[in-house]
Order: sequence, then C-alpha cells, then structure tokens
Amino acid sequence: MTTTINTVARAAGVSAGTVSRVLAQRDGPIAISQQTRERVLAAADQLKYRPNAHVRAMRSRRSGQLGLIVPDLSKIVRSGHAFADPNLAEVLSGIEEKVTANGYRLVLLVANQSFVAKKLHLEMARDHSVDGLLVWGGQSDDRYIEELLDEGLHCVQVRSRIPDS
Repeated sequence: MTTTINTVARAAGVSAGTVSRVLAQRDGPIAISQQTRERVLAAADQLKYRPNAHVRAMRSRRSGQLGLIVPDLSKIVRSGHAFADPNLAEVLSGIEEKVTANGYRLVLLVANQSFVAKKLHLEMARDHSVDGLLVWGGQSDDRYIEELLDEGLHCVQVRSRIPDS
C-alpha cells in the first residue's frame, strides 16, 4: 500500500496541510510547534513516506528529468541500430554523469515511427514529463525537432545535421 500525506496525517494526528507544510519546510499563517514537526517527521519516517514525483512535477511544472532522443534505426544507414554508433556510448556516459550530478534523471527515447506519429515528443513537452531534451543525431528532415522548438521545450542538439535557421 502506498503511503500518502493523508496516511502520515492520520498517524501524526494532524491535518494533511500540516504534513505538507512540515515536509516542504514551509510555514503557513499559523506557526507549527517543534513538537508537531517532530511527530510528523517521525510518522513519515516510520511509514516510509516518499513524495509522489508526478504530483510534485504537476505542482512545480518541473519533472527533474531530461530526455535523450536517439534516432530510429532507419536513420542510421550503415549501422543497423541507433546504439551502434561508437561515439554514443562514450557520450551517453558523460551525459548521464553530468545530468545526475545536476540533480536530474536521464530518460532515453528512440525517435521511431510510432514515437513521431503519435506525437509523443509533444506530449512530453506539454505534460512536463521532461524539462528539456538532448537530440542525438537529428537530421534536417526530422520535423519533430522543429515541433519541439515551436512548443518551447529546451532542446540541445548533439551530433546533429540540422542547418541553422
């Protein structure tokens, strides 16, 4: 069973709003006593409460995730699949290290026909699934990249062949 703020509130004998303010380390219009803070923190610890990342992302409009889009295998003529590029493994390792060091998680995505046709790239931008994208090996005919930029999502192109506009 998932532990929620309401579960913690019942265990600590306080309201869900009090739990929220204690866990977020925010004060509201009414000060929270040290004794109440300790009770809430003890209940959260005992119940192994972890904040819901999706709820937090909805409220903050930030996911804490960066996406890395690699091209579909049809775009890699000689190698057969996206991960055959010998530079990708080395660059991916460096990207993951820097992304993690800056408090983000890396989400790996393949720009195959289904991904592009279903406009999943736009869905990710609109629902804040990722805070930005790295696009590996983009081509000048990759319409989805232009759509992402039009949507206002932060994109960085890596080893891409897209002329400056």
